[in-house]
Amino acid sequence: MTKNRNRLNEPGHRLAHRLVGRQAIAVLLWSLVVFLYAGTHAMVSSLWGGAAIVIPNWVLAKKAFRYGGASNARKIVRSFYWGQTVKMAVTIAILAVAFAFGKAAPGPLLAAMVIGFLVQRSALLWLR
Repeated sequence: MTKNRNRLNEPGHRLAHRLVGRQAIAVLLWSLVVFLYAGTHAMVSSLWGGAAIVIPNWVLAKKAFRYGGASNARKIVRSFYWGQTVKMAVTIAILAVAFAFGKAAPGPLLAAMVIGFLVQRSALLWLR
């Protein structure tokens, strides 16, 4: 498959990566706060939660903005659907590993996921 990154999809690609970067920063700052107040185990759990939001969104950003232009409309739609499917699978896999092997504490993990989600939802306020 040939990538068709051009001027048409570049702005969306940049915005998606900025969003993922801001999610990562928010989760890292939250994890630092959690570490200061609740210790190492809670911080690691928070990082697992952040990974379950940030990594899948990064995967979606890579998949969704592979193609651009009207002639690639089907490829664009297909890559969005495929990216969303992979995003869900990666989220489930990270959470499974976090709880099965990482012995993650649910509170900090879910709080980090909520923070990542809130950054994503607030994107309309700062993405222009």
